[in-house]
Amino acid sequence: MSDIKFLATQERIERHVTVDEYIGMTEGDIKTMLSVMSKFVLASDGISFMEPKEARKLLGALTITELKAAFLRFNGVQEDAIVNPKPEA
Repeated sequence: MSDIKFLATQERIERHVTVDEYIGMTEGDIKTMLSVMSKFVLASDGISFMEPKEARKLLGALTITELKAAFLRFNGVQEDAIVNPKPEA
């Protein structure tokens, strides 16, 4: 399941992450992090986003090793979106 891909733009982050989720993420709450990550999982076509409920199920089925790798990928995508913002297509 390591083929999970994330896409984040600064605009999408600002529109889809709530203040409570932001606080939970900064506090290291894993459930909150999974909830946020589920909003940025790309569908198999690589263009559209998965429904967050389906993406959350997919993320919840990962092993600990796969989850760590997914966290790292998501954090990289999220940081890039904030440091190098690009307009959402």
